[in-house]
Amino acid sequence: MRETSGTGIVGVWERGAFQPAGPDTRLTETTVLLLAGTKQQLEAYDREYGDRSEPESSVLVLGGGRVGRMIAKALRQRSIEYRVVERDASRPGRDEHWVLGNAAELAVLRQAGIDEATTIIITTHDDDTNVYLSLYCRKLRPSAKILCRATDQRNVASIHRAGADFVLSYSSMGATRLFNALDVGHMMIVADGLNLFRVDLPRSLDGKKLVESSIRARTGATVVAIEDSGGRKTVNPPADAALVHGTRLILIGDPTAEERFVESFGAT
Repeated sequence: MRETSGTGIVGVWERGAFQPAGPDTRLTETTVLLLAGTKQQLEAYDREYGDRSEPESSVLVLGGGRVGRMIAKALRQRSIEYRVVERDASRPGRDEHWVLGNAAELAVLRQAGIDEATTIIITTHDDDTNVYLSLYCRKLRPSAKILCRATDQRNVASIHRAGADFVLSYSSMGATRLFNALDVGHMMIVADGLNLFRVDLPRSLDGKKLVESSIRARTGATVVAIEDSGGRKTVNPPADAALVHGTRLILIGDPTAEERFVESFGAT
């Protein structure tokens, strides 16, 4: 992958659980990759590895409330085929893309096109309902990507276990946006439990090659870029990249990775 596109696999998600990627990491049909690369490298990845046999995207949105309507608007703006299932006939904005009925009924889901849907988005504000719908839709459509809303952070794990690929929690999304808006500078939250951070190269690593540093083994973090003293970045640097005094490392890892990095390698 690195030779053909320049990208590298930083880590993988399996049903919401993130782990760094190593040479022995097994990729399955449910694996979601976290890639490091420039825009051009990611475009090269799509050209090389994109599955052109997949049908056109067809999205099924379960719930036509405020969140469901905003999703429908975004899909419409991108010319992506979609259907919204909503049981409340009084909801505003209904059109030919809407199917009136209960999403827990098989006939309603089939009328809405669940058998062809490549993505299912569950938007109800009741987490118990979301757990049930995630489980039900996973059994009906094993190959679909399922995205689900969680009102309570405590229910995120349960919804993942029910079959959702991604669960978006109001509390974690809000905390992430607020933290990143603070513009801390050296750190950015990429997702819940996953941070991108910058560190000046410690003296203990000066003169070593990246492959000799054991950064991933000792900290669990992955170097996604090296920034030189002039601000130029080498994204997804090769294993034999030299670590030179005055450069900065850009790493991605869990919230404690930066602390482990400092404990392992010291200061600049």
